[in-house]
Amino acid sequence: MDWTALDRLGAYAKCKPPLRSPESTKRLWEAVLAGKIDFIAADHAPYSRADKDTATIWEAGWGMPGIQTMIPVLISDGILKRGWDLSAFVRFTSTQCARVFGVYGPKGTIRVGADGDLAVIDLNGSWTVRSEDLFYREHWSALEGETLNGRIEQTIVRGRVVYDRGTIKVDPGFGQFVTPHRTSATLPPQLAAVYSSGCWSPGAQCIEPRSPQRRVRRRARDQMSTRPPGNSSTIRMNSTPKMIWWNWVNDTASFSRTRM
Repeated sequence: MDWTALDRLGAYAKCKPPLRSPESTKRLWEAVLAGKIDFIAADHAPYSRADKDTATIWEAGWGMPGIQTMIPVLISDGILKRGWDLSAFVRFTSTQCARVFGVYGPKGTIRVGADGDLAVIDLNGSWTVRSEDLFYREHWSALEGETLNGRIEQTIVRGRVVYDRGTIKVDPGFGQFVTPHRTSATLPPQLAAVYSSGCWSPGAQCIEPRSPQRRVRRRARDQMSTRPPGNSSTIRMNSTPKMIWWNWVNDTASFSRTRM
């Protein structure tokens, strides 16, 4: 999806960061296929239709729902359309995420002793995005009506089928909190140095706004009075800015290698 969707969808395609040009979308896919981006995450923003159907586009909410369509789009546009290697797809959608968030072992791998989290995908199938099939609070998608090649048939969590061909098979509350266990050995090289420096110690924030030598650590209890959970800090390493998004409640962070 690129900025041409704004002509068709109006405020329903308004999001932050905004949709980019077709050329930017093409280059982003090239970076993904070349392994230059570590992993993907969905900024799922389930605004209501009332939030989008405003007098002007400037008043509409910034965002759109996307968590249910994220992996199907990668299957359709990445694996089947662009010939993306399946092993690279798994690293991009699972393994690297688990390593960065400190849950690799139980999550992000298929091996004896792991949690048994699997997705069963029919690469010969297809799925047409329809509002009635969405599990969002607000039943709409910017991709509604689009047919995606490949179809997720089942998802399995801790060895149990939780989704089967359009039906949720477990009750609310089946999910469990996963405690991160971070060590520098489980992280990509770009993050290992940050972790080893102590910037990821519980309750601390590391900010290097001008040089790798300048660090400011603040206790979470001091930050909570002035910064909401999920606030961001910029770190510069080797003159390339990186963004770490902090969640003070769970002391977790997501990492982007994209130059800002």
